[in-house]
Amino acid sequence: MNKNLLIAGSLLVMTSCGRYSKVLDLPTKEEYSENKRIYGEMGQPAHQSKNTYPTAPDAAEKSVKIKEILFGKAVANSTESISSQSIAPVAATVTPTDTAKK
Repeated sequence: MNKNLLIAGSLLVMTSCGRYSKVLDLPTKEEYSENKRIYGEMGQPAHQSKNTYPTAPDAAEKSVKIKEILFGKAVANSTESISSQSIAPVAATVTPTDTAKK
């Protein structure tokens, strides 16, 4: 009985593997140039990369809220302070090691 189940199971696996694991050739340059809807213009960027969208005015606040939800308040605050330091002038930034030396 077990032998029959093993044979039936292996036949089922072999037939399903043959059906779904076909090797397909890559499209040729002619196929690329003929089907502009899928492949776009030859030598040009993809159609979807040409689309640009305006950044929402509250995008920074939303990203901080999402980081607080995902990683906790401490991680979100540390990334917020890093981004504010990168915006500040270099001469005005003070690192913790500078304050410890004084």
